[in-house]
Amino acid sequence: MLAGPQASHQWMHDPKHLLFVLARYKHAARLIGNARTVLELGCGEGIGARILGAGRDLWHGVDRDADALAVTRETLPAPRYMTDLADVIGFQADRLYGSAVALDVVEHVPAEHEDGFMVSLAGALVPMGVCVIGTPNATAAAYQSPQSQAGHVNLYQHDRLEALMRRHFRYVTILGMNDETLTTGYLPMAHYLLALGVGPR
Repeated sequence: MLAGPQASHQWMHDPKHLLFVLARYKHAARLIGNARTVLELGCGEGIGARILGAGRDLWHGVDRDADALAVTRETLPAPRYMTDLADVIGFQADRLYGSAVALDVVEHVPAEHEDGFMVSLAGALVPMGVCVIGTPNATAAAYQSPQSQAGHVNLYQHDRLEALMRRHFRYVTILGMNDETLTTGYLPMAHYLLALGVGPR
C-alpha cells in the first residue's frame, strides 16, 4: 500500500486539495530546517511523514485514531518511522526532539485544552527546538466546506495564534498560505496560517 484511504480518496475526488495538504508539509519540512528528529502530533495516516522525515534520523507520529495509525505502520518503514497511539492533548514524549509539527490539528482542540496541547509540543523539544503549527485562517471560515466547519471547533486568526505560540516559545513568526503558495503578505487574506516557534519556554 502506497497511501491510505484518506489520501487515496482525495487523489480520486479532490486532487487539488491533496496538493495543498502536501504543500503544507513541504513548507513545514523547510521551516524545521536540519533537525535530525521530528515529532508529529495528529499525524493521521502519515500523509506527510515522508516529506517531514526525508533525510532525518527519525519521524515519530502520534494520533488517537488506531485505524489511521495502522495505515501509517503499513506504509512507512520502521524503525526510522515510528508511531504511538495516544491523545495529542497531554502527550508526554519519552525523549526530546529537534522539531515538532502539527498541521490541521489545533483547530480541532477545544480552546480550554489549547495550552495543554502546546505543552505537549513544546515539552517534547530540545532547548532550541523548532515547532511548526498549521491551521486554517478564521477569516476564511465562510469558504470552508460544511464538513470542515463542523469539525473546526477552535479557529484562529493570526494574532490569536501568535499569542498562543508566544506563551510557549521564545521566538515566533506567523506566515500565510494561499493554496500551495507561502506568503509573508497581509495575513487576514491568507487562507491558511503557519506558525513557527523556536526555543520552548
